[in-house]
Amino acid sequence: MTDVEFYLKRPGVKITSFKDINSNYFKYFNLINVDDTVELQSDYYIEGVIIFKKDNQFICDFTYYDLIDQLASYFITAIHKLMKQEINEIAFSFPDQPIEIRLKRKRNNYYFQIEEGKWYEFPLAKFLDKSKLLFDKIDSFLNKNSYSHERNLIQEIFVSL
Repeated sequence: MTDVEFYLKRPGVKITSFKDINSNYFKYFNLINVDDTVELQSDYYIEGVIIFKKDNQFICDFTYYDLIDQLASYFITAIHKLMKQEINEIAFSFPDQPIEIRLKRKRNNYYFQIEEGKWYEFPLAKFLDKSKLLFDKIDSFLNKNSYSHERNLIQEIFVSL
């Protein structure tokens, strides 16, 4: 099964090389979990990474960091379209990089592909839970309710499962 984790880039840390980013990710990123509060450097440009692994091997590693809130929103919107518009496949790019993601639905299963690579099972329920946690943590830090649309889509998707 495919696993997913969300990380926020540490405030004030500059990434100047990808040489050691995967082996020393803790220098650059903080795992988002229920018990911790988050720190953000900006309320507009929220950098982080969504890590996908299968059998403890990276599918999408730390070099794919981007605007994490927007990327999560793109995934959620695409999944919602796959469900509600009854289309079988959809593509989108990362918010700040020319990296294409493809999602497809076969019956009630979802799959994803990064940059024309191999197709992997998409961990839908876990991804939605992690996305909601991300939005909750960011909103808590900013003392805002910026992600109500995304939360509504997440709820709609969960109801449809």
